[in-house]
Amino acid sequence: MSVRYAFRCIGAVPLILGLLSAGCKGEVVPEALPLVQDAWVTEARQQADRLGGALQQTLRDTIMAQGVEAGIDVCHVEAPEIAARLSAEGWQVGRTALRLRSQDNAPTAWQHEQLLVMQDAPMQDGRPAEAMRVVDQGGTNVFEYLRAIPMQDACMACHGPAIDESVLQTVAQRYPDDEATGFLSGELRGAFVIRRALE
Repeated sequence: MSVRYAFRCIGAVPLILGLLSAGCKGEVVPEALPLVQDAWVTEARQQADRLGGALQQTLRDTIMAQGVEAGIDVCHVEAPEIAARLSAEGWQVGRTALRLRSQDNAPTAWQHEQLLVMQDAPMQDGRPAEAMRVVDQGGTNVFEYLRAIPMQDACMACHGPAIDESVLQTVAQRYPDDEATGFLSGELRGAFVIRRALE
């Protein structure tokens, strides 16, 4: 896997990776990967908005009608279904985190690196921190975008430092390997992952 261009919106400083020198006899120089396009970033942000909005609305409605424990079931069953439904028109959407509730959301090495940076500053200039790159994956150029998910007060009942015992029991039943509790408001909870193969 090679990366030709990647940058993090934290500080808005482009980071150019994988610069290859030419000139050695017989050396095959890979074709340069495309630069990140503004249109891709705009669409990725919209995809993250859709996923975040759908998850929040479903959780809010369920918790108001059935209680916090039912909201855990939404995360366990419906959240992956929502992500699958919104993965359309070439886009793949999902979530990842450093401290996981669902092991299905484990980060890749690159995502883990970006999450560590975001952890220090989940918000930048009043908006969630972002990271993005174009990477060659098996001969296919892929645009990948991450947007930080800062911990919100509405999430404290399931992910905060003081969780009701009944909620903890439900979490333990659904997620035996849960690591996603003890968060304070404003801390990095995770990130939206938006990806698209480029033509």
